[in-house]
Amino acid sequence: MVKKDVEDVTTISEKDLDRLTKEASQEATPSAAKIMWREFVADKPALISLFILVAFILFVIISSMFIDVPKMMETNIMGYYAKPFSSEYWLGADAGGRQ
Repeated sequence: MVKKDVEDVTTISEKDLDRLTKEASQEATPSAAKIMWREFVADKPALISLFILVAFILFVIISSMFIDVPKMMETNIMGYYAKPFSSEYWLGADAGGRQ
């Protein structure tokens, strides 16, 4: 008889289980990542800065795929310390004649 009383107390209907699960998920503390993201979204200058930073990083990664490395590593000894703003060396050259 005692065993039957315990079973009655410990069993729960599907409806009650669903209701309790929904209540628990609503009252659960949000994760640290969710809290930080909400704070970050609320701070508009930080969000704009994040967008600019991500755009810059993507620009660097994508543009590095278009660099002609052999052309970049070419040297021209005649361009040794060429002055800037010339027709051949817009920004001048270094000791190796590289732009």
